[in-house]
Amino acid sequence: MFKYNTSDIIVLSISLVLIIISSIGLHFWLKDKKTSVRKIPLQIIGVLIVLLEIAKQIYYFTLYKKTGNFDLYVLPLHFCSLFIVLFPVIQFSKPKIADKLRPLAVAYSLLMTIMLYVNPHALLASACNNIFLNFHNFHTYLFHHLVIAYFAYTIALNDYHPHKNDFINCCLGVVFYGLYAIPFAYILKVNYVNILYSVFEPLEKIRQLLLSKTSYVFTQIIYDLFMFLIACLTLTLISKMYYLVYNAKNNKK
Repeated sequence: MFKYNTSDIIVLSISLVLIIISSIGLHFWLKDKKTSVRKIPLQIIGVLIVLLEIAKQIYYFTLYKKTGNFDLYVLPLHFCSLFIVLFPVIQFSKPKIADKLRPLAVAYSLLMTIMLYVNPHALLASACNNIFLNFHNFHTYLFHHLVIAYFAYTIALNDYHPHKNDFINCCLGVVFYGLYAIPFAYILKVNYVNILYSVFEPLEKIRQLLLSKTSYVFTQIIYDLFMFLIACLTLTLISKMYYLVYNAKNNKK
């Protein structure tokens, strides 16, 4: 955690400053515009993130045709892959659907943002060392920063009005993700979002200790339930805190 090299410090700092400046600019430029106009920056991100994912799959499929090897890790089965669906659906669907999913997009993107700055290498690997070295680095950097920008622009453009029970939607989203991600992780033997084992050493030591005392199946059931429980509790805290801050801010006006 908090392991930054020089490239990380420079790239992440500049990127964050640019996102903040653009958020402030968009706020003052669009704050008096009608909703359909204020949504345009978020709609652009929604389209870009889908196009970026399509480009990634085309790139790796083309690579597979040349080498005969396909990296299953690039399939959109990561937790962050939810944004590929959430962002465009929220921005282009009917309000009734969008309002149900908007809490997920905000809470999940905030969680991802926190995780990125706490442990950048876990999400970005070495992408900051040379963003344009290859497509993988470029995609990794741009994808995650589009998510950060989406969260920042949501606040700047007042696109989300939280309710006290929004945490329920967030937790249901995690359960839905787990229903397909967990089976695929074990079938494909790919460690999507730490489902098979933890890259966080203290937690992995606990998993290994439990594994030494009991069966693999029992260990993994307990481990995965614990992981998803922590995710739900964290998102509940984020959702509740966002709701309280939002209301405190608006009550002062």
